[in-house]
Amino acid sequence: DDPELLGWNLVIATISDILAVGADPAWYLQVVSVPDNRPETFCRDLMRGVASALEASGAYLIGGDLSRAPDWRYVGNAVGFCKSPPLLRKARVEKLHLYASGPFGIGNLSFVAPGFPLKFSSRKDLMVRLRDYVSLAMDSSDGLRNTLLTLLRVNPEHSIIANADGGTVHPDVLDFCAKNRLPPEAF
Repeated sequence: DDPELLGWNLVIATISDILAVGADPAWYLQVVSVPDNRPETFCRDLMRGVASALEASGAYLIGGDLSRAPDWRYVGNAVGFCKSPPLLRKARVEKLHLYASGPFGIGNLSFVAPGFPLKFSSRKDLMVRLRDYVSLAMDSSDGLRNTLLTLLRVNPEHSIIANADGGTVHPDVLDFCAKNRLPPEAF
């Protein structure tokens, strides 16, 4: 419903993978296919959101393609530079603590509650501050469960004990679950 917000979210979601390895975003390419039934303002507003997210991320749009097509499609590609060795998903220490940079479930809430205004948060400033203190990192947009499973697959010699505190699930998700008698863990 909001092409500018959509543009922001598409860029922030794509750039989050660059940030997770400790890189500074530099360049961005995109391919956008828009159906004929979209209003002419759709592309303008989408690109306004893309531009604001790129500015917030310190990256520049260096190319791509904009075309008409029967179905809506978007592909974003971010490129960045690491000033130090990249952060990987592989643990290089015997024991570590895992932290999330924010609560979980908000993406799923936007899917099951149409009209919920989801705006992804950039983690750029946080990663700049933490980069030198982090042993591994991973974008967790697939959710807490899938993130932990991926880390276990990559680090089979380790085990994970998860103690989720009250801040693990987004407050809006908790409200939605309470109103609809759903378990927050589902998000």
